[in-house]
Amino acid sequence: MDLTPDPLLERLGRTLRSRLAQVPPSRDADALDGALAVWRESEAPAFESPVASGGLDLGLATGTAVCAELGRCALPDVYAGGALVADALRAGDAGPEPAAMLARGELTVTVAGLDRVPARSGRHGAPVARRVTVGWELAGRVTIDAVRDEKAHLCVPVVDGDETLLALLASDVVADRARPAPGGSPVADLTGVVVTPADLVGSLGSGWPLSDPGLVLARARVRQAAYLLGLAQGGYELAVAHARSRRQFDRPITEFQAVSFPLAQASIALSAVRLSVLRAAWSADHGMEFARQAAQCLAMAAETATRTIRHAVQVHGARGMSRQAAVHVFYEALRSETARFGQPGALWCEAGARRLAERLPECE
Repeated sequence: MDLTPDPLLERLGRTLRSRLAQVPPSRDADALDGALAVWRESEAPAFESPVASGGLDLGLATGTAVCAELGRCALPDVYAGGALVADALRAGDAGPEPAAMLARGELTVTVAGLDRVPARSGRHGAPVARRVTVGWELAGRVTIDAVRDEKAHLCVPVVDGDETLLALLASDVVADRARPAPGGSPVADLTGVVVTPADLVGSLGSGWPLSDPGLVLARARVRQAAYLLGLAQGGYELAVAHARSRRQFDRPITEFQAVSFPLAQASIALSAVRLSVLRAAWSADHGMEFARQAAQCLAMAAETATRTIRHAVQVHGARGMSRQAAVHVFYEALRSETARFGQPGALWCEAGARRLAERLPECE
């Protein structure tokens, strides 16, 4: 792996950062609209889309740069959902029109239910499908984002026997079935929704870990790891700026070890996560196996983001727990994003299983 910074990625990151900086960090509808506007103006939907669909096919590394900058500004991730569906369409045999709409930014997508794909026990929380005459009838609930584009389609995993499929549901289906949940994100009850073959966009395979034949889930996990890395980086920068300006006993609180040492540890941990994400993206763009790396870097990113943002809130003191502090936005985003593609513990178990599977030929 070449660790030399890619000038294209660095320039792309700076450009997105300057544009996204004009959108105030928030988890409300205005922030979502601002992120969507930058997403379309920068032609981000075309970055990873294939050339045949009108995209630029710049690779997964470019997508991680977009997700990292969205996370750094604590804005909703308006990129990853469409990229996941584009990957699924590319791996399958769907027609060119949906992929072209994604590349043009005419179709927005949010993802739900992938936090509960089949686990080691074989149990799952994703909607279960029952075969009917016209397709599949769903039964189950998924947690959806509290702030989402009202016109966005919803991509959900559907369990059909031992196989996990991906279905794309129209926005009106989600709107009619979304219900608020006490103290958490809204829940959409998909029981009774009928999915036709035209609604399916791909498959995540079967078994445990999921076979993921098109590496759709692996690519989505790398993007999510990049988003969490951006969240942690943004929270860390706020903590450092506050610690330098806040004074106690006639000196900045950065001179106290209880503040400075955890910040130094966070800086090292963020560098490790950044290298892990870049390595996974590089492996994907060079046609190498990276499913294990994807699970590892996402688990590492989730744990690092949790520790970093927790300390960033503590550095701000009691004010950090109030909505008046900018760091609180990062804390709110962390609550909904940490387990979007699985809990860290489950991801580490999966990474270990994949590692053992890789070494089985050596044992024989």
